[in-house]
Amino acid sequence: MEIVARSPAGLSFGFTGRGDGDALDYSNLANAVTRLTGREWSAPVARLKQIHSDAVETVSPETAATAGPGFLLLGQGDAITSSSGGPAAAVFVADCAAIALYDRVMGLGAVVHAGWRGMAAGIALRAVERLRSAGCEALEAVVAPHAGPCCYEFGAVHATELERSLGLEIVSRTTSGEVSIDIFAALSAQLLGAGVDLGAGRPECTICSGKYFSYRAGDAVARQALVLLPSRP
Repeated sequence: MEIVARSPAGLSFGFTGRGDGDALDYSNLANAVTRLTGREWSAPVARLKQIHSDAVETVSPETAATAGPGFLLLGQGDAITSSSGGPAAAVFVADCAAIALYDRVMGLGAVVHAGWRGMAAGIALRAVERLRSAGCEALEAVVAPHAGPCCYEFGAVHATELERSLGLEIVSRTTSGEVSIDIFAALSAQLLGAGVDLGAGRPECTICSGKYFSYRAGDAVARQALVLLPSRP
């Protein structure tokens, strides 16, 4: 696990890799956080049944007050907001993009699961709206490693239709010349258009880097996690 984003207001976002094992196994995820922080970690982690939607859920310290170690299932959706007071929250990916979204002043943030369907549905924008409704104004985002345009082959007709519906330039080419789409370009445009700053540039491609699980590269089940870690996990 590595820290991909950190808020001055007390939130950190860790992203696991292949070396951490399948993050859908809570023990693997807890061990990864323990290695990262240098102290035993066994806190509950809020998660969702991810459905490629625009649904955002919020988890509060009260929600997790009686929860023990393990995953705390909130229901269906593709983004979770939480605070520096906890609890932890995670989304799981293996080529889809995961977004760390946080306010630089308030201790509030979100983890967002954004495949092409979620991106088209506006999941990142819905998460921004949820945080803004809670008073956040100084928002920043970091997009974690995901399938890059170098490798993410996509049907030409569908890619063109998607580009037209979004009004964004997302059609690209893989290194072998096949049609692909650029999820990072689309998400960046959406976030910047909503007044959110980007805290980092283009991340690595999960398909070709070898460091991450990739559905397109043959990892049908295993996932990595983007975890929002509160200041008091």
